[in-house]
Amino acid sequence: HVGGGDALQAFAEKGSDMRQHTHPLLWLECRRMRTELLFLQARWGQLKQDAARALQDMADFNEQLLARDVMTRLVLCDIHLGQDDLSVSTLEEMIGKALMLHQEDVRLALLLSVLADVHTHKANL
Repeated sequence: HVGGGDALQAFAEKGSDMRQHTHPLLWLECRRMRTELLFLQARWGQLKQDAARALQDMADFNEQLLARDVMTRLVLCDIHLGQDDLSVSTLEEMIGKALMLHQEDVRLALLLSVLADVHTHKANL
C-alpha cells in the first residue's frame, strides 16, 4: 500500500472545494461513507478530523440527514472513548432536532437505541 495514502490525500485536497463538483450530494455521501469506514476501522483520531471537514461541507449545503449520520459516528466514538456524558447530551440534542424537523426514520431509531443503551450502561455501573 505504498503511496496509496498520498494519492488519496491529494484527491481529498483537490476535492475539498465543493463548488468544483457537479454532484455535490454524491461527494457528501462519499464523505459520510469515509467516516463510517474510519469508525469501523477504529481510527478515532482520523475519524474526528474527517468528520469535522465533512460536517462543514454538509452545513454549507444544508445537508442534515448525512450530517446526522456523521454525528452518530462521532457519538459512538465518544462512547467508545468513555465520554458518556458528552454522548448523552449530543444524542439528546440530535434526537430533539430530528423530532422538531419530523425526521422520524431509521436514523432516529438508531439514535434512540444508542441513547437507551448508554442510559442502561450508566445505570449498571
